[in-house]
Amino acid sequence: MEDMQLLADLLASEAEEAALPALEKRGLFADIKRWHLLGGLPNNESIVLAQQANSVAALVEKLTNGIDAILIRRCRAESIDPRSDQAPQSMGKAVLRYFGDLSQKDDLRPIAEDNLVLYATGSKQRPSISLYDAGEGQLAENFPKTFCSLISSSEEGSYKGAIPFVQGRFNMGGSGALHYCGDSATRRMQLIVSRVPDDVVGSTHSWAFTIFCYFPDKQNPCWRYLVGPDGKILTAGTELLGLLPEKHQKAGETIAPRARKVASGTLIKMYDYKTPKSNVCAELFKKTEEYLLRPALPVRIVECRKDETGKVKQVTVWNRLGRWNKSKLEDGFEDGASFQIKLAGGEVIPGDIRVFKKDAMGTDDVQTGLRALINGQTHGRRDSKFFEANAVDKEYVADTMLVTIDCTELSTQVRNQIFKSDRETFREDGLVPELFKKLRRELKVHEGLEALNLKRYQEKIAEATSDDDGIEALEDLLAADPTLAELFGSMVKGKAAAKTLLMAGQKVEVKKSPPFQGKDFPTYFKRESGHTAVHMT
Repeated sequence: MEDMQLLADLLASEAEEAALPALEKRGLFADIKRWHLLGGLPNNESIVLAQQANSVAALVEKLTNGIDAILIRRCRAESIDPRSDQAPQSMGKAVLRYFGDLSQKDDLRPIAEDNLVLYATGSKQRPSISLYDAGEGQLAENFPKTFCSLISSSEEGSYKGAIPFVQGRFNMGGSGALHYCGDSATRRMQLIVSRVPDDVVGSTHSWAFTIFCYFPDKQNPCWRYLVGPDGKILTAGTELLGLLPEKHQKAGETIAPRARKVASGTLIKMYDYKTPKSNVCAELFKKTEEYLLRPALPVRIVECRKDETGKVKQVTVWNRLGRWNKSKLEDGFEDGASFQIKLAGGEVIPGDIRVFKKDAMGTDDVQTGLRALINGQTHGRRDSKFFEANAVDKEYVADTMLVTIDCTELSTQVRNQIFKSDRETFREDGLVPELFKKLRRELKVHEGLEALNLKRYQEKIAEATSDDDGIEALEDLLAADPTLAELFGSMVKGKAAAKTLLMAGQKVEVKKSPPFQGKDFPTYFKRESGHTAVHMT
């Protein structure tokens, strides 16, 4: 069934409260037959709620799915089955084949603007987040086994499971964003609009769309997606759709969110999404880069809200690791000091160590701790305390150190023994104990780290012995505690020979004991009043 007006209404609605009337006035919520279960599963809430632990991680999973779709589209446009041996056998090889060596390109903004764009509309307090990818898209008849599926919706298994150059494997991570749309009192809505490029299947097919809504129920709370009266996904013709923000705007002007029209691709609109409340080019951009240190393709983030007054309206997420230069990193660690970890099964994990200068700490883009990456996306992490334990023993560089281990080339079986399916968490068993033991050993014996750790220690000692503020603090302590003052005040010469409250302006005088004269072989100790004496029998 075609319903172009409903799609237009949903696209124009920048908040759930604006989108709901478009559904209610058509009586859609009154007819449960118009709503199919997400994944065909009555208990789909258990899967949705088991995904990412925060809203930014859920968005990053959507971005990763977008990159997958873009690469699959390029492969299909060559009339190559993405599951075949003729297809690229890794994501890195796919990017090189279809986009060239991105590390050699001076300006990646055009690639991001035309392929993968995330933009914010709606209110300052609760924006709606839209994500467009110029990927393979989906035919209306394929929605149930792709966008609207969970785990596996057929005997064929996961849609992307056998494609070697994509990251998606479990067919559920993208559902994690549903939990962060709206709140518990709302429908938690997500709109999906998609069309396959003409160079993939021809020009006779229409745009397809659906919207996900949450249906609260004591027995069976769940997410459902909208279908037409015939039980099929709705369509909206073949004309170009305005789905992308304009590329440029005059200073001070708001960027129009859907000014650019496209012939294909996919738009996912998440109403009232729980993102940081500031300009998305600021806090959301920074948090996104915490998960995407080096994405396979660049991502454009655009601020389109009228009431958001930040000066920066457009930014590109790309290779945060490469932005750190000599001004922030210690000598020898500018490009990452390399190492390798060989697992017992023979597979090798390459790693890099970066150590920031102490005066670079506190700036916005500095990251520390341990990050395990797959295709540039963080899949597991530990904070800087990981480097302080005796097994690493790098106390003086620990809080300024970033260690990345690249697990991209590991086999699926080995990856599954290291990471949980939420793409955020290390397992506590499997290969993780072996990995961590060998990693700690590498860091403990690394000559560059050892030398820098010693240098930092020596600097700390030097600073401590000439720190007037520290001496003043000690003097204040001695002044407040007569017992300590008696111990330090007149026994040691120097600044710490402090004043005392008992005798203002004077040092405490302590009666000197007569010189000690020892005797051979005492047979017992006898405590006398006020002091301990040694007696011979």
